[in-house]
Amino acid sequence: MKILSVHKKSFATGFKPGAKLNGNLKLVVALLSLRRDLSLVHRNVVSFSLAQEHLSWTLNALLFVLK
Repeated sequence: MKILSVHKKSFATGFKPGAKLNGNLKLVVALLSLRRDLSLVHRNVVSFSLAQEHLSWTLNALLFVLK
């Protein structure tokens, strides 16, 4: 299985930060990303350190959407 890139993309969606999405879609993308990232870490597909950048971006995106 190919390990997904951590180059500032979401594991779940592939959207890069700053992509032009409306508010509701941003929330959905953030929640799907968080769910996928946590699932990969839980199943030990990727280490937490590898997913840390994704988790950080996802949580920041979620906080931005909820502001």
